Amino acid sequence: FPRFRSNALEFGPGFITNDAIRVEGISTLSGDVPASANLKLVGASGGSHQSLTLTTPSTIAGNLEMVSENAAFSTTLNALAGNDLTLTGSLTINEGAAGNRIINGALINQGTVTVDRIATLNTGPLTNAGSFTVNTGKTFTVTSGVAFEQQAGSLNVDGTFLLANGAALFSGGTVNGIPFLRASDTEFGAGFTNPGTVQLEGVGTFLGTVAPGQILRISGNSGGSHTNISVAAGLLNQGTLQLDSANAGFSSQLNLAAGTFVNEGAFESLQGASGVRNLGAEVDNRGTMDFHLTTTVGTAGHNHVNSGIITHHAGNLIVSGDSFTNQAGGRVDGIGTLNFSALTDPPQNDGVWAPGLSAGLMTLTGDWVQGSAGALEIEIGGYNPSTEYDRLNVSGTASLDGTIQLKTINGFAPKFGDQFTILTAGSVTGTFSSITVQGDLNLGHTLDVIYTPTSVIAQVVERVILAGADPTVLTLSGPVPGLAGQNNFFQVDGATGHGNVVLVWGTSSGLTSVSGCPGLFFGIANAQQGGQAPASVHGTALIQAFVPGAASGVAVLFQALDVERCLLTAVGGFTFP
Repeated sequence: FPRFRSNALEFGPGFITNDAIRVEGISTLSGDVPASANLKLVGASGGSHQSLTLTTPSTIAGNLEMVSENAAFSTTLNALAGNDLTLTGSLTINEGAAGNRIINGALINQGTVTVDRIATLNTGPLTNAGSFTVNTGKTFTVTSGVAFEQQAGSLNVDGTFLLANGAALFSGGTVNGIPFLRASDTEFGAGFTNPGTVQLEGVGTFLGTVAPGQILRISGNSGGSHTNISVAAGLLNQGTLQLDSANAGFSSQLNLAAGTFVNEGAFESLQGASGVRNLGAEVDNRGTMDFHLTTTVGTAGHNHVNSGIITHHAGNLIVSGDSFTNQAGGRVDGIGTLNFSALTDPPQNDGVWAPGLSAGLMTLTGDWVQGSAGALEIEIGGYNPSTEYDRLNVSGTASLDGTIQLKTINGFAPKFGDQFTILTAGSVTGTFSSITVQGDLNLGHTLDVIYTPTSVIAQVVERVILAGADPTVLTLSGPVPGLAGQNNFFQVDGATGHGNVVLVWGTSSGLTSVSGCPGLFFGIANAQQGGQAPASVHGTALIQAFVPGAASGVAVLFQALDVERCLLTAVGGFTFP
């Protein structure tokens, strides 16, 4: 094939060839390269470093190859000063015998580019409307200040595609693999709707919508250092948006100057290699949000709402702003610490709030409010809090209303008298207006809740049908298991909701005055207090009392008092075996 070394080349409109044309040394080219031609740019010891400069805008419809035959000899293609290179054929950047592969100027790819050697594009712009492939183990770097547009066709990254300190517009086509955009301005245009992943690094900006199937990864790493991506006004995510880090200690932040981050897809704050995670935005979550590392969300003035699912897996979730509302249809679940102390108003639950990941402990820093439409979901699968049954720990005041949903899991069937502290708080105000129970419970038993000034306790009680019951009748049942020398449980029904109930005992009938209730007498001589307990909202109290071994074979009398109403149960008797 013909060899040209340091020549001025021109392909006239009538030029047709089926041969490869070898170009070495410092050369120029004017005119187009026909589809039949194979143009081979070679860095070799004879021509030294190779450089081909376009002196007119050129369209290469044939095949263009950049290669070196001797180590350390570079191959350079210059398309500067408006002399753009339009590729409708193919460009192959081959490994050869090492040396640099450099493109200076504008490359418009409408054909096929294959990168099989580390290469660099300077000045630009770079437009891809064909097939652009970076093979495994190879790197194609678009240097500082260059504009890149993924216009159509496909960008295939099996190796590394890096745009540094430039601007990237994705207006169409498909992205396969992950291009890295470092310290750059990135835009997803309206025509960019196909699935694909793009990674942003360093300090840059983003504009556009993340479409379904797309992944926008914001990653702190040693190459781009701390990553901080700014959005001027509002961001809609319908795909997946990730905060991540590739190297230890590098932060990953997304900040909106105005508007709202509307998440209809998936948001993930990933563990990565640790480092700070920050979502500086007002959040309207309609999809899923998963937090695997300590993350700060929001700033002053933000009003956050959730109608999707928020799951906290690890670390601390720190929410700042004016308010956070878990709306009807929304769900907040997980373990670890959710810090709402920086909010102006306490978080409001009007959806489902579910501590634990079957099961677990969720700690809330600050106050917490459950509205009338809200539900607190608790799973019980054993006796150990935080590992076998759920617990919500509120550092401030827990204001209760709505529903408590109790569910046994993993085949666990708690027995009569079992108690589970499912909520602790600095203080508890209000009560749940309703209780739902699901799961495995022994026949004739259910779960109820009682309240203390700083906790809510679920307990297993006998199922009592209250429909049509006389509200003035107080009933006493028990003891269970009915054995001396151990604790026994007594259940009182019909008591004042949240009131105090006292159990007394004795061994003979008679009268004992009731302190605080003038004219009222226990029907037991020398009655002694055996225990007391608060009643649930339904008026059920479960009293635990120790029965000494000396009671074996003895007939013992029991009676209970509703302290708030000065109302007594009938006297009951039991002979311990």
